[in-house]
Amino acid sequence: MSIKLFISIKYLLLFMLIPAVLYAAEGEPVWWKQVSDEAETDGYSLVSINDLKKLYESKKPFLIIDTRTEYEYNEGYLPDAVTFEFNPGDKLQLKPEKKKAFLELLGPDKDRKIIIYCRSFRCLRSGIAAAWAVRLGYKDVSRFPEGFFEWRDGGLEVIKQTD
Repeated sequence: MSIKLFISIKYLLLFMLIPAVLYAAEGEPVWWKQVSDEAETDGYSLVSINDLKKLYESKKPFLIIDTRTEYEYNEGYLPDAVTFEFNPGDKLQLKPEKKKAFLELLGPDKDRKIIIYCRSFRCLRSGIAAAWAVRLGYKDVSRFPEGFFEWRDGGLEVIKQTD
């Protein structure tokens, strides 16, 4: 067998196995376990894209927060989302002015339904923000870890900031 054929077969097998590696036996992506563990540790829940679609369809009130940068938000965001940027440096401590602004955004109702998202499951911002909302006493906090990219790529409604 030629070396080129061997290498071609090796890469073909590798690409055939990638989908199997990315999804757990239950049909959930492998990364879902990691974000589930983080959510359990930090005291918030997770919502899938289907859960979030159902929530929008229910017309029940909820606050949805986009934790990406302002320029990313302006490029497109989920319906009714408000922007409040979080950074990896916010994980351990929030500056007093940022904590105050976040509390003002979240509002006085500690039972309010809050959904927090960022770009994708690789983005840390939404997990940091969700953990802070729980630390500040909010009881119904969920993270949408699939994020903006999954929503947009699923052909769902995206709002774009107009200049």
